Amino acid sequence: MPFMLFFLLFANVTDAVCTDFGLRSGMITEQNPFMLYLFHHCKILFYLVKISLPLVLLAILKSKRAYSRFLTGLLTGAVVIYAGVLIVHVWWVVEWTISR
Repeated sequence: MPFMLFFLLFANVTDAVCTDFGLRSGMITEQNPFMLYLFHHCKILFYLVKISLPLVLLAILKSKRAYSRFLTGLLTGAVVIYAGVLIVHVWWVVEWTISR
């Protein structure tokens, strides 16, 4: 369980940095209108929102003495989704590098 929490935090930070780079370079577009608004109006808030999501999950899990199956399922689902997000980011970097 601690590994999955660490991975989720790492993945969110990496996602935020890669998204920032991709948007600034014009390589990608942000599909989430709320995050696009934050990106253009307050980069600090953009990063805080991106990074706060796994921290909220961590706080919820820490508040429970025993992990429920539901919370464990949420964590596992989040890890799987963000693993996919990281794969997409690697793909963008490879594609961007090849096209230059």
